[in-house]
Amino acid sequence: MKLTELTKCCVDYLTDTVSTKTCHRYWKIAEQMNLATLALTCKRQCLKEFVKIGSSSELSSLSKTMMRELLEDDKLVVESEMDVCETLMKWINSQTQSGHSVQPYQLLTLVRWSAVPVEYIKTKLITDNILMNDRRCFEFLSKVISYRLTGVQFNGLNTSYRPSAGVEQCLVIVGCDYRPTRYEVSSDVLRVSLQRQDHVTAIHAIPTNLNYELAACVSGKELYITGTGSDGKEAWRWESMVGWVRCADINESRRRHCATFVNNTTMYVLGGFVDKGNATLDSIEQYNTVTNKWTKVAQLMHATQLAACAVYKTSIYVFGGSGQNDIGHDRVQVFDTATKLCTELTQRLPRPEWLLRAVMWDKSVILINHCTCLIFDLEQQTFQQRDQFAAGVSLFGLVLENQRIFIVGGGTDQIDAAREKTWTCSDEVKSVAVMDIINNQTSLNWRHHAKLPKPAFISAFASMTLMRT
Repeated sequence: MKLTELTKCCVDYLTDTVSTKTCHRYWKIAEQMNLATLALTCKRQCLKEFVKIGSSSELSSLSKTMMRELLEDDKLVVESEMDVCETLMKWINSQTQSGHSVQPYQLLTLVRWSAVPVEYIKTKLITDNILMNDRRCFEFLSKVISYRLTGVQFNGLNTSYRPSAGVEQCLVIVGCDYRPTRYEVSSDVLRVSLQRQDHVTAIHAIPTNLNYELAACVSGKELYITGTGSDGKEAWRWESMVGWVRCADINESRRRHCATFVNNTTMYVLGGFVDKGNATLDSIEQYNTVTNKWTKVAQLMHATQLAACAVYKTSIYVFGGSGQNDIGHDRVQVFDTATKLCTELTQRLPRPEWLLRAVMWDKSVILINHCTCLIFDLEQQTFQQRDQFAAGVSLFGLVLENQRIFIVGGGTDQIDAAREKTWTCSDEVKSVAVMDIINNQTSLNWRHHAKLPKPAFISAFASMTLMRT
């Protein structure tokens, strides 16, 4: 028998006898002899039996490369991400006791932190001696706790759920403006998976009239939309298992406003526009999700519509917008929800901007509209321009998930030969790495993610965790 035939017979035998007890040893042999098929079979077995391996003596035999490959694979089968953490910590301890050098920070970045409770991190991880003696690990886990409390993401954080978790991160769009094919906002509600490409589905339509330029925001498993109804005062709550429920009406009719949660039970709407009298608003209203009551709590220093907002600590930052008579603002207004006082920063936007969209990233706010992209450092209170990442469209959706920024739909207007305004909308959902923006990359690496059912302007949208379908 030739050597190659003998080798094939041995490989076939090993492949047929791969088990939980043998997969790690056979995997090492496969890597040493460059046997791709055997290596893949062993890896699949390890992915399937990861928890069992974690509770056996075979765990310590996994190499760092093997552990890394398993952690970063979406096909890793676990009941919860805490099982991943438990197995990882056992492996780190076994490697340390054997005198092997490990770099736990790199492996921590492969854990899917959106599925790990804060209390577990505090009691099981941030108290571990090995992790705490590594400065990068301590800093990373401290920022993970902050993320779990505030939702603010940062570089190195993996927020994508594994398929075995049964849930995924999604963008929910409430109402689509399909101009020029129709001149009203539909009651359609779309769900765009941010983890799977080309996965867009329709969900429960909202049972009320929708206006242009509304606002949506999320608290936990609930999405809220404000400014709906024929009078522009309605507020609605949506939860996947319940559907739509009408909340108490806002005190003052509005659209083109900002809306955001500052904690789990307190939502604020700021500024906006009321069609009756063509008035731009300066009022700030607070909604309590427990009592289902709205209260007027303060005023902006300057009436503002079409602005963007972001929350940092107890303050809501309101960027730009336009005032009465559509005069653009370059102001940054700051509403302190603790003191109920509104101030204005001395640092202004580089130029007046409206129809901005905002996402938080670490200690910065990324602001994008049709013609500009800005990074605002919340601690230094300075702006950096990244205009090469401008959206090129207006009234689009903007979300940040798993270190990528997604731009959804939107459109442009133009004046035709008859001096009539016409619109061209997009159905594209595309994404770019956040760090490309931060690092001021000049070569643009936008990636196609999905297409909407129809080209549309997008005004009310928010990201949230939903059951995987």
